[in-house]
Amino acid sequence: MRFELNMPPGDRQRSLMDHFNAALREKMQEYGGSSQLSSDDTFLSITRGRFRMAEGSIPLIWRMSRHRDGTLSWIEVCPADAPRDSGSWEWEIKDFVLTVMASALSNSKAEFFHDSLFYYIGPPLDGEYWLPGFRLAPAIPGDTEPEWWAERIVSISFSVCATDRSNAGTVAQVKAARIAARLSLILNVGFYERVPERRWVEMPVDNGGRTEAHRLWLGLTTPELRLSSMPNKEEVCPLGAFDGSLDRRNWVDEKTLSMPPETRAILRGFDGLEPAVSDALDRAARLTQVALVVKPRYPSVALAYQVAAIEAIAKSTGQFTGFSDFVRRNIPYEADLTDILETLYGRARSGHFHAGEFPVGEFDSLPVGDPFFDPQVIQRMQLRSWGDLILRRALVSWMRTTIPELRRTHDEPCCPTA
Repeated sequence: MRFELNMPPGDRQRSLMDHFNAALREKMQEYGGSSQLSSDDTFLSITRGRFRMAEGSIPLIWRMSRHRDGTLSWIEVCPADAPRDSGSWEWEIKDFVLTVMASALSNSKAEFFHDSLFYYIGPPLDGEYWLPGFRLAPAIPGDTEPEWWAERIVSISFSVCATDRSNAGTVAQVKAARIAARLSLILNVGFYERVPERRWVEMPVDNGGRTEAHRLWLGLTTPELRLSSMPNKEEVCPLGAFDGSLDRRNWVDEKTLSMPPETRAILRGFDGLEPAVSDALDRAARLTQVALVVKPRYPSVALAYQVAAIEAIAKSTGQFTGFSDFVRRNIPYEADLTDILETLYGRARSGHFHAGEFPVGEFDSLPVGDPFFDPQVIQRMQLRSWGDLILRRALVSWMRTTIPELRRTHDEPCCPTA
């Protein structure tokens, strides 16, 4: 069953895709996806999973086709297996698709304000930022906790058009998650949502340094943190400065977190590039976000996901033969990177995903106080450091040459000398 759309890129198409993704997320069970660039210059996105029907469920394959210019050509759905009653599933799916389309494109929609809270570990955000389609700001203005490893909360605020409050919440959740992943990529900081669980916390009893352990809920749920409407500029907190570095690999010892000057151009690039490239950039953003969130606890997992983020771009765009080709073509460095690239793809990525390796050494002993260094420890430290450096530089370099508004501002070596 195919639904012809021929919808040009723009706000209406993004609204339709947000509604469609939100509706499928609710209906699909154990779904997975893939994408490919077809020979006729169209980008095909495929999702497979069990779709909940009025009675039971059915395995379905959804296909969405976009032309190179961004036009959403059609959406198609078919059963993964031969259905028992073709008339029944076709009627329900047709009703589902038409309902979603009507909800997304209806002129009777209202505008709803939405505010999402995301957490991260690092220095406090230096102020509010008014970015394309949303506002980013510290949820606690004036947070002066000095330690860079402290947990912070940011507010991502925007409005969505929807048929009712319930529909608005569903659509906004998808949009907020997409924004958080993109910001994670730009800032190289892992944004995550509050996990509803209770953990042990050491709390001070008195000024003498005594503590007691209490099992408490994670997160800060103070109602005053959430905005009920979009504030005016500088009403809640001062504006942030666009003076961060896109090349920055960490924020250790920094007093504040600030957005790089290229932020607006990158965010516009996410939605303005060719569909295959834009989708690849979003996939890389999500993988990078996961890597940054798990990195303090499992650096090997983070490194594997960082490699996977590069591979997602290399494979989805069709511009590169693979991971190593992407890196070599996107870093301004002439040294022979063969060994480090083979290690990153072989041990860090494939060895971890397919053989359970943890090459950075989470499960190995770490000698403390030994007179002589263990060479394996040094190698693990170098792998982590070089991996971070090479992968970040290659990704940033690719964005600078791919997003039209970005321009390369400097050409410096990307790798430390051996």
